Amino acid sequence: MSSEAHDATEAALAQCEQLAQGISDLVIEVSGRELLPALRDIALSLADQCKLRRLEEASQLAKAIARCCDLLFDGRADPGQALPLLASGTETLERAIRSSAEPQPQSESEQGLAAARYELETLFPIAGQPAKANKTGPDVSLHQLRRPKRSSD
Repeated sequence: MSSEAHDATEAALAQCEQLAQGISDLVIEVSGRELLPALRDIALSLADQCKLRRLEEASQLAKAIARCCDLLFDGRADPGQALPLLASGTETLERAIRSSAEPQPQSESEQGLAAARYELETLFPIAGQPAKANKTGPDVSLHQLRRPKRSSD
């Protein structure tokens, strides 16, 4: 790996660390939602860097992380669902950037990135449909639950 490529990788990894720390701070409520725009900007910067390095799936994942930060900031995503997925997605992105310097089967890495992006994108509202209200109760009420009938052997 050239010195320039090594420096670019190290800079991207440093940004991943900033992103991960910011998400961690949100999870443990050290910081409020005012941190989210800065995290979005870091994720978009990582998306651009990955695209320049021809890491298309990593770039798409970083964009999904940025979009999720926007949704959280706007109150359109449930933090209880989004923050763990953001943390996981950031970890996957960091591993992809780190491993981009090492020879490995590309399809395995791309599958992991695509899976992490998919998890985040399931939080995004569907175009043309109203956003779902956050439910506070269970999907099925307790009286609707029944034990399965046991078959006599």
